[in-house]
Amino acid sequence: MMITPHVLVGAALATRISNPFALVFFAVVSHFVIDMIPHHDYDINPLKKKFYKIFIDGAIAAASLWYFIAPMPFEQQALCALGGFFGIFPDGLWMLHRLFGWKFLGPYVNFHYKLHWLLIRDNNKAHPAIGFATQAIAVVLSFYALSPLFL
Repeated sequence: MMITPHVLVGAALATRISNPFALVFFAVVSHFVIDMIPHHDYDINPLKKKFYKIFIDGAIAAASLWYFIAPMPFEQQALCALGGFFGIFPDGLWMLHRLFGWKFLGPYVNFHYKLHWLLIRDNNKAHPAIGFATQAIAVVLSFYALSPLFL
């Protein structure tokens, strides 16, 4: 799944979970849960040459998040930012492993990979139309949860 759905789902959890420790836990769990849903990732190999895709996706995630949390009280902003950060945190660990080859993250990366493709077996990818649709649904539901109409 791309960065934006992970960030927005994590932030959306903050609209219902006010305990920061519980929020961190459920934001991380949400990462693995939505990664199990069939989706399509964009190609980032070789990583250093295609880092711009990650940058653009991250910028879209940050701008979308800011759009929704800007009018909120500071405490709610902080919770949404915390949820968004920990919603993508598992991929951050994967990225550190890829960029720096940190071997101690190897078992975590294997665990992440197994969960990531748990429901998708054929070539480890969903059809692009299905992959786009599942991510769009996650984003739209998150927008709804973060909107003032829902709060």
